[in-house]
Amino acid sequence: MPLPCPHLNIISTNSFSQ
Repeated sequence: MPLPCPHLNIISTNSFSQ
């Protein structure tokens, strides 16, 4: 289970970046 929710991770990073 290296990346169970990659899309979630991307969304989280995007939110933080904004």
